[in-house]
Amino acid sequence: MNTVYKWIPYDYWQATEYENWLKEQAASGLEIQHAGKYWGRFKKSSPNQVEYRISISKTRLDEDDMIDLDWVKVDKNSDFILYRSSMAEPDSALYKYKEEYLEDVAERKKQHAGRISGFKLGIGLIIGFSIILFIIKYIFMQEEVSVIGLIKGNNSTLGFLLFVYGVGFYRDKRAINGLNRLQSRIESGDSSKGQQPHTLQKITYIILLIMMIALFFTTFTSISGDEHKLPLGDTELPIVSLAVLEEESHLVRAPEDEKYKWMNSYSEQWSIFAKRMYWADERGYITDREDEERYRDLKQEFYELTFKWMAEPLAQELMDKYGYREAFKELKVSELDKAYVVENNRGIQLVVIKNNRVLYVEYRGDIILEELLEEVVRKITL
Repeated sequence: MNTVYKWIPYDYWQATEYENWLKEQAASGLEIQHAGKYWGRFKKSSPNQVEYRISISKTRLDEDDMIDLDWVKVDKNSDFILYRSSMAEPDSALYKYKEEYLEDVAERKKQHAGRISGFKLGIGLIIGFSIILFIIKYIFMQEEVSVIGLIKGNNSTLGFLLFVYGVGFYRDKRAINGLNRLQSRIESGDSSKGQQPHTLQKITYIILLIMMIALFFTTFTSISGDEHKLPLGDTELPIVSLAVLEEESHLVRAPEDEKYKWMNSYSEQWSIFAKRMYWADERGYITDREDEERYRDLKQEFYELTFKWMAEPLAQELMDKYGYREAFKELKVSELDKAYVVENNRGIQLVVIKNNRVLYVEYRGDIILEELLEEVVRKITL
């Protein structure tokens, strides 16, 4: 295989170090083909003495040097143009076009500074909005920070925007600092090797980008959601079936009109904090049987979490969401890690935990708690 990929330890504003590093690679038999921000693609070749020059923006080698020194453009990206020559002398640096190069550096600094100004304005607006939202929700309305909102991505939108601004600010600030150093070196005529690789800073930036992408998917997790018609009968889904619970009765679906459009359906989603999430609402009507309440009702929420430690806080929040946490009593069920139940005029409400899975069930019908628990245990382990 003639292609080799290597981590590039220098940024484009460390021009001399970057050029010398590429020269060393050529001397060891690796000729640069593509210079990215972080990785370089090299072709294996015979060891060769080659000079490289980095040119930013408008700066160029003059036409005489292009011809006399056999300069060839190797690659171009958003930051610079890379030239190579096997005839140029080591001291034929691009810095001899000092005025033009300094103009390019100043223009590039201006671009990064403009972005930073935009970032500061955006961050200010987002933080201001966040503070107002915090005051309204968590001080005046006495709400708690929502674990469910975090899992579903509802509370991640502001965090994502702040993170985007922060990552951009970090990169542009680094660029301005580096360009200031490059400007000083051009003005003093000192192009000697001396700056250290920025490996740690570059790796930090990559980690921030990965975190930003992960937060993006958490924020917009609803895009991955899909709603389905819930089959009338047992399924391989980790949710309880109303038809299975009412197996001795003839159960039919709710009427198909506008009022009951949402009945007998389930939706599936995922996020960075939950591998799978299901929400199911099912209502069936008993026929061929005298009954004061002719309908049966079943509502469920299932979460398979990325982190097991989130299971208990999520269970506690589900109890608050659908009733009063104090009303739930803890049950000892050997097959489950935790089980909480309340029985009242709403029927049976169950919140159960098994490893990293949490299932909330709200059932209204004739099935007793023990029978419901048996079916819940079977489903949560699917």
